[in-house]
Amino acid sequence: MTPELQIINHLLEILIITGFVTGWFLSGAVFSTLEFIHKIWRLYRFKARKKKIAERVSTRDSGY
Repeated sequence: MTPELQIINHLLEILIITGFVTGWFLSGAVFSTLEFIHKIWRLYRFKARKKKIAERVSTRDSGY
């Protein structure tokens, strides 16, 4: 590949990536993605807390 084609190829890659990121940001998908990640994190945190409470109750019932 000639140097000119390499430069054009590189510029096209930058343009495509920049356009994708800009479109993703302006579409509001960034905030939707962050909100989704936060919901999943809260769900796992809730499940872990529920499991810890269940273990505490089960050890209390067994007489320890």
